[in-house]
Amino acid sequence: MTPRLGSDDIRRQLAQVPDLPGVYLWKDAGGRVLYVGKAKALRRRMMQYVGGHDERAMVPEMMSRVASFDYVVVT
Repeated sequence: MTPRLGSDDIRRQLAQVPDLPGVYLWKDAGGRVLYVGKAKALRRRMMQYVGGHDERAMVPEMMSRVASFDYVVVT
Protein backbone atom coordinates (compact mmCIF):
# COMPACT_ATOMS: atom_id res chain seq x y z
CA MET A 1 0.00 0.00 0.00
CA THR A 2 1.36 3.46 -0.90
CA PRO A 3 -0.70 6.30 0.57
CA ARG A 4 0.01 9.82 -0.66
CA LEU A 5 0.61 12.19 2.26
CA GLY A 6 -0.25 15.78 2.95
CA SER A 7 -0.03 17.66 6.21
CA ASP A 8 -3.81 17.44 6.70
CA ASP A 9 -4.29 13.74 6.12
CA ILE A 10 -1.15 11.98 7.35
CA ARG A 11 -2.75 10.91 10.64
CA ARG A 12 -5.85 9.71 8.82
CA GLN A 13 -3.70 7.67 6.43
CA LEU A 14 -1.67 6.23 9.29
CA ALA A 15 -4.88 5.30 11.13
CA GLN A 16 -5.41 2.71 8.37
CA VAL A 17 -2.03 1.07 9.01
CA PRO A 18 -2.39 -2.09 11.14
CA ASP A 19 -0.73 -2.36 14.52
CA LEU A 20 1.04 -5.54 13.45
CA PRO A 21 4.75 -6.32 13.00
CA GLY A 22 6.27 -5.10 9.77
CA VAL A 23 8.56 -2.82 7.87
CA TYR A 24 7.84 0.70 6.67
CA LEU A 25 9.38 2.97 4.06
CA TRP A 26 9.13 6.76 4.13
CA LYS A 27 9.38 8.17 0.58
CA ASP A 28 9.88 11.61 -0.96
CA ALA A 29 7.78 13.17 -3.74
CA GLY A 30 9.90 11.44 -6.37
CA GLY A 31 9.23 8.02 -4.83
CA ARG A 32 12.76 7.71 -3.50
CA VAL A 33 13.05 5.86 -0.21
CA LEU A 34 14.26 8.16 2.56
CA TYR A 35 14.17 5.64 5.38
CA VAL A 36 13.36 2.00 6.05
CA GLY A 37 12.37 0.91 9.52
CA LYS A 38 10.94 -2.09 11.29
CA ALA A 39 8.41 -2.26 14.08
CA LYS A 40 6.55 -4.68 16.29
CA ALA A 41 3.51 -2.40 15.92
CA LEU A 42 3.58 -0.49 12.63
CA ARG A 43 0.93 2.17 13.33
CA ARG A 44 2.29 3.06 16.76
CA ARG A 45 5.85 3.33 15.50
CA MET A 46 4.98 5.38 12.42
CA MET A 47 2.83 7.75 14.49
CA GLN A 48 5.89 8.49 16.62
CA TYR A 49 7.44 10.15 13.58
CA VAL A 50 4.49 12.44 12.86
CA GLY A 51 3.72 13.12 16.51
CA GLY A 52 7.19 14.43 17.29
CA HIS A 53 7.89 11.60 19.74
CA ASP A 54 11.08 10.48 18.02
CA GLU A 55 13.92 12.64 19.27
CA ARG A 56 16.59 11.69 16.74
CA ALA A 57 17.94 14.82 15.03
CA MET A 58 17.29 13.46 11.53
CA VAL A 59 13.54 12.91 12.01
CA PRO A 60 12.16 16.48 11.59
CA GLU A 61 14.25 17.03 8.44
CA MET A 62 13.27 13.68 6.99
CA MET A 63 9.57 14.14 7.77
CA SER A 64 9.60 17.54 6.07
CA ARG A 65 10.52 15.68 2.86
CA VAL A 66 8.13 12.73 3.22
CA ALA A 67 5.42 12.60 0.57
CA SER A 68 4.28 8.96 0.86
CA PHE A 69 4.94 5.71 2.63
CA ASP A 70 4.76 1.99 2.06
CA TYR A 71 4.50 -0.74 4.63
CA VAL A 72 4.61 -4.52 4.62
CA VAL A 73 3.15 -6.65 7.39
CA VAL A 74 5.46 -9.53 8.33
CA THR A 75 5.40 -12.40 10.79
